[in-house]
Amino acid sequence: MGKGQRNREQRRVEQAAGSSNRAARLGHAPSSRPIPWFYFALALVAIVVLVAVFWPGGSNTNTHHAAKNEAFSTITLAGSSSLPKFDASYTNAPTIDPAVGDAAPMASGETPAGKPIQVGGATGSPTMLLFVAHWCPHCQREIPQLQSWIAANGTPAGVNIVTVATASGSSKPNFPPSEWLDREGWQPPVLLDDEVSSVGTAYGVESYPYFVLVGADGRVIERTSGELTTKQWEAYMSKLEKFAK
Repeated sequence: MGKGQRNREQRRVEQAAGSSNRAARLGHAPSSRPIPWFYFALALVAIVVLVAVFWPGGSNTNTHHAAKNEAFSTITLAGSSSLPKFDASYTNAPTIDPAVGDAAPMASGETPAGKPIQVGGATGSPTMLLFVAHWCPHCQREIPQLQSWIAANGTPAGVNIVTVATASGSSKPNFPPSEWLDREGWQPPVLLDDEVSSVGTAYGVESYPYFVLVGADGRVIERTSGELTTKQWEAYMSKLEKFAK
């Protein structure tokens, strides 16, 4: 390489260095091509997130469980055999109801909020069990009427009222039961029966609404079915209140 050519090459190097220094002073970083592995890592993260959300057992499971729990819960039965099926002829003649005096089946499940709840057994307090079906027109008339009474009078001292939402089905109107009861402002706690109505069957339900009066000792006092008038409801509340004393 000749001396002139070496001088020209040296000037090109010095000019390039000067351009870099000017860019640094102006705050411009020299451009560079994106690193290919960056895109690969970004795609991998996206795949992991999608799998975590939509894969069975991923984070989407909690949402599914919450939706299911608006209608059903897992039921555990223990402590006694099922009550005989209720017959309308028992109404107003509880002495002939073969279930009177029997131990009320113990059933454990969940509320719509996912909290554990139990009915039956000796609780130390008399209890009114109210079995309702979300699609039943009689229940749809009964619930707002009873809620108006509860709002105006409260629950008698020492008496429990527990609702069992049973016979539920997504193909039937007014589903799920929890939303229906919420719309009515229903205050008493609710036990969600399972898909095969285990609690309703154990208590001998045949029609709705269905009422079972259970003593503090966990034994059946009386059963009745059909819409109650306000006076009938008050009479049952008074009866349970006497058992509470």
